[in-house]
Amino acid sequence: MSGDLRLATLWRATGDSLRADAATYATLAAAFVLLPTMVVEVFGPPQPRSLAGLSGNVVAVQCVLAAVGAAAQIAIARLATVGGGPRGALRQGLLRLPRLIVAALLTALLLVPAMILLQLAARGQSVALLPGLVLLFPGVYAVARLALALPTIAARDVGAVAALQLSWTATAGRGWRVLGFLASLVAAFVGISIVAGAVAAAVGATLTLLAGPGLADFVVALVAATVAAGYAAVNSVALAALWKRLAAP
Repeated sequence: MSGDLRLATLWRATGDSLRADAATYATLAAAFVLLPTMVVEVFGPPQPRSLAGLSGNVVAVQCVLAAVGAAAQIAIARLATVGGGPRGALRQGLLRLPRLIVAALLTALLLVPAMILLQLAARGQSVALLPGLVLLFPGVYAVARLALALPTIAARDVGAVAALQLSWTATAGRGWRVLGFLASLVAAFVGISIVAGAVAAAVGATLTLLAGPGLADFVVALVAATVAAGYAAVNSVALAALWKRLAAP
């Protein structure tokens, strides 16, 4: 199936889908992204200031958070692609989570060489910078081509590898348009994060003076978690909009 992939059209389709079931999407994102993030913020291990401070507990907690959020994204993508009720969609999200994890890990492998080289460059080995950048751009392009694995897994009873293959086939000849749309989505949320972070910092500074740093840190974390939950919902619906145009039967 082929469709109009202009940015304006895709954003309009995403907005229409969000408005059609906004309460359900918001509830799923709040319950499975926002709430767990805040629980970890309040009761979990403190976040390290650098990679050197990472511990096994921190990594394990972050993996659990990512898995719970991914299940919610599958549920949201299923609602946006094939419909149904939230309970059934969430059940499918949990059942199909292992497939998405495998697909995500396989996709991430495409960026590993570039990330290793760029990390070496950041540590002072400047000779690694150019090859890192050379590998990064095709890697990002390939990741965009495979992005429809999420809605494919949500909508169809297929495995991780089959979902990646279907995504690659569906985006053939349209990879740059898909990448442009996904990049615009990321850019929009980066802008929102910057604005929200600035507002949260200003509010936090005031709260620090009035009630101490504890409440201020909580508010800053709440704002960041809210933006993350919003991105999870919008990203899932946006990928579903792409799937309907490129891969739906």
